[in-house]
Formats: sequence, structure tokens, C-alpha cells
Amino acid sequence: MPEILDDPSNQQEIQQILDQVYPVLNDPSSSYYLPTFIRSNGYDPYNVTSPWTWNLNDATTLKTAGSACLDIAADDENYPCTVATNAYILDPTVMPVLKLTQVSLQGFSNAHSERPVCQSDGVTIIQTVDFSTLGPPQPAQVTITGNFELDLNCCCSQDKLSCLPSTSSQYKGTGTFLATIPSSSVTITYSITDLAPNVLTIAVSKVVLNVPNGQGGLPNIQVTVHILSAGDVQAFNNLANEAFNSAAGLDTILANTQTFLNTADALQLFGKIVTDEVDGYLRANHDYPFNNPSLSII
Repeated sequence: MPEILDDPSNQQEIQQILDQVYPVLNDPSSSYYLPTFIRSNGYDPYNVTSPWTWNLNDATTLKTAGSACLDIAADDENYPCTVATNAYILDPTVMPVLKLTQVSLQGFSNAHSERPVCQSDGVTIIQTVDFSTLGPPQPAQVTITGNFELDLNCCCSQDKLSCLPSTSSQYKGTGTFLATIPSSSVTITYSITDLAPNVLTIAVSKVVLNVPNGQGGLPNIQVTVHILSAGDVQAFNNLANEAFNSAAGLDTILANTQTFLNTADALQLFGKIVTDEVDGYLRANHDYPFNNPSLSII
């Protein structure tokens, strides 16, 4: 590592560069306007290729799942249990599973950059980007959309606690979901990993999604679901809504989003946006403090 990185006096020089560039990111008349740049380069919407899967194991959702089994049994033309007095319960050995696929993140182009701040070490830069703060006519909210599959296992039981042998059956509900985040921001941490004459190398090390709490102290996210296929549409619709909008469900959506934003590909994406914006502006205006600089993401 070049010795220049060990010198905190770099903080002032780096901060001057950041203060010169970041207002341009928020200027609609600039060719480096951040919302236009994100959209025109195909970063919004952004599709997630890997499925998001979690077991629905919180107490409230499990209770709702048990009620879904009762509804399925009541609506079934042929009662699934051999003896009518046997209860139809949630199989306690198999957790209900919710799998989200074809997930798409939208609205990240509706971005307004706060002032990036170079830390006292002269190496670390922290920048916050606010979403859903721009019009017109109304702020475009960040949304997470996709398909879902909800798997539920029910069985016959004499004691309402355990399954009778060979009575467990799987039921599947499929549909689409829409999670709307009215306001949010991301805090991005950059690290200058190489700084010397002719060289400036920046790596994005962390992205934190910030979502304020709404009513009841839960994350301010509104989720709607639409069941496309299920043995008992109403039972699965109730269960899906309970799962998505529960504290555990909202936390899981945020956790999955947070995990995605910190994958190598996503960090590279954030890094490329910053790289192209800063590098392009400094080059176009001949304002680079180094000769023949290299600004790259590693």
C-alpha cells in the first residue's frame, strides 16, 4: 500500500474533490444527474436472479397457517382425515416456506445525494443517498416486486399436536407480491485502496439500507399480495398477507434486500455508478488532481 494512504492529510484534498462533484449529481441540468444516469444505464429496475427463501416460523404466522389447514379441510369436498373427529392441523415437523422469485427492485433512480464525507483517516468515504424525495408530480417510491410460492403441510391429528402416520400433505399457493417503501436511503461506505500520483482506486465495501419505522414500530413497508393459484384461495391469501406483513416478514424482506445489496455484484454496481460519475466529471472538466488517473473498483 502506498505510504500516501497512511497520511490523514489526504482528507482535505479528497473532501475538496467530493465537494466539487456531488452538487452536480443533484443538478437536473447536468449530464451527470444521478437519477438520469441510473436509469439510462439500466440500473433501475434491477432484477435479482437468485430466489429469496425463508421458513415461516414466527408464532403468529404459524397460528395463521394452522387456521389455513382448518379452512382447507372445511372446504375440501372429501374431508382429508379418515375419521371425521380427527383434526386437520399444521404439520409441526415441516415449517411453512415462502419463496420469492423474479424479484425486481425499482425506484432507486429517484435518488438525491447528500454530501459525501471523507473520514479522518483520509481513506474512508461515507455517502448517503435518499430515495423517494423527488417528484414530479409525486415521489416515486422504492418497490420490491416478484412472484411467490407458499408451501404448507397439513395432517390429520388425534391430539391436535402430532400427525397421524402417512397423513401429511403439501399444499401450494402461488401469486405475486408488491412491497412499497415510501421513504428510504442507503448509506454507502467507500474505501480508497490506492492513492498515489496518477492513481486513485476506490472500492465500495458496504451498503446499508435505511427504512424508517411506521405504525407499531414496524418497518414502514406496505405489502400487497395477489394469489394466482391455490387449493383454497382465501386461506392462502390470509396466510400470505399475514406472513408478508408480520414483523418477521418485514424484517425478512429487509434482510434479504440488505444481503442482496452487499453481494459482490451489487457492490460492483454501486461502485461502477460512483466511478463513472466522478471519473467522467473530473475528466470532462480537466479537474483531476493527478495525471492520467486510474479510478477503478476492486
